[in-house]
Amino acid sequence: MGSWDLASTFTGTPYYMSPEVLQHHGYDTKSDIWALGCLLYQMCCLTHAFQASNFLSVVLKIVEGETPALPSGFSAELNSVMQRMLQKQPSSRPSAAELLKTGFMEQNMKVPHLLGFKAEAFEFSNIRGILLMKVHLQTLRERSEVEKMTPRERMRLRKLEAADEKAKRLRKLAEEKYEEIHSRRTELRRRHFERVSVDVLKVGSKHDTTHLCSSTTAGLTTDLMNPSTFKTASVSVKPLIDGKEIINKYTFHLLLEDI
Repeated sequence: MGSWDLASTFTGTPYYMSPEVLQHHGYDTKSDIWALGCLLYQMCCLTHAFQASNFLSVVLKIVEGETPALPSGFSAELNSVMQRMLQKQPSSRPSAAELLKTGFMEQNMKVPHLLGFKAEAFEFSNIRGILLMKVHLQTLRERSEVEKMTPRERMRLRKLEAADEKAKRLRKLAEEKYEEIHSRRTELRRRHFERVSVDVLKVGSKHDTTHLCSSTTAGLTTDLMNPSTFKTASVSVKPLIDGKEIINKYTFHLLLEDI
């Protein structure tokens, strides 16, 4: 592998950086193996593999410090795998394929066999049984709390529950009645407005016709009394009251009532 096959950018979290990255040397996938070893140590010990108070101290521990070891509670095989991943020299670290071929990894990759679980454990029936058991336990807990009460407290609890149920029914009934009354009132207003509008239009039309007839008759009578100026009467009559104006005034009155 030539130098042109190695990366040289300086990016990442210092706790998981490999020695070659911190020394600004070229690095490849073996740097990822180092970071994975740091994660493995952190998962086991719940702390960083190279812990220090500042960035410079962390760098010195990674570059020059000793390779950390897992506590005695972990298997020697796991500790050996982790220490191989945290070797200072990239060439001394195993590749991902080599790690998967180790005896420790091959043995522990058989998770279903080790844990002894079956796929049926996640079926719907088992989940349903767990949920029913939870509800049953909650019911028993509530029942035990009720049994600890005195007879008077139990009676009071039953009365409160009955009152709450009655209040819910009354609230629902009141909401239904309110909606019914509101709809009926809206419909009555609409019908009343339509009827009044029609009546106003009829009154306005009748008044215009009466005024037109009276004006025409008066004009013709005047002309007939004056034979010298006798000619066909042509009368342009403007109604005294406009029907649309009455409707607008009535609509404005209804709006004021709503306010």
